[in-house]
Amino acid sequence: MFFVLIIAVIFALVSIYFYFRSERLQQELVKLKQETAQTRKDNKQLVDATALVAAKQEEFYQLRFNHLVELAKEKNAPQQNDLDLISPLFSNYASIFRECLLSKGQVKIIVEKCFESYSKGSFKKFLRFISSNEIHIKRMWSSNNLKGYLSLVEALLIDMQKTLEEQKALPKKDVVNN
Repeated sequence: MFFVLIIAVIFALVSIYFYFRSERLQQELVKLKQETAQTRKDNKQLVDATALVAAKQEEFYQLRFNHLVELAKEKNAPQQNDLDLISPLFSNYASIFRECLLSKGQVKIIVEKCFESYSKGSFKKFLRFISSNEIHIKRMWSSNNLKGYLSLVEALLIDMQKTLEEQKALPKKDVVNN
């Protein structure tokens, strides 16, 4: 009888212990669910903000690029071919940006798809164009990530703008001779 009473008391104590333990675990679970929901909400806000920034940046780059194209046409500059060559980088900016975020880099694969959808063989021409540029542009391209892509787009715009402005400063006969 005494033995059964000890076992009953032990069973009651273990049951009480597990009851309070389960209540504490349940409270922790509720807190974790709340934190997870908050994290998802924050993540969604960050994704939305990133998409907004990318869209605005695309708009600014497209405006700058279009301005350079118009400037090159006005001057009948030889850079028109280069601008036509790099136009898929700017016209597909948002899709390249998004794919870079989703695929953890791999810019070259995405850019190749964009260029080849633009016209067959244009990616090889683009690679020749990149290899003929300065070393900093080659480095940006070879980084094969989003940071390199963003830097490449900006550097190409700046280089084209600088080249066109230099031509603007030269007299007409010097432009023809070059």
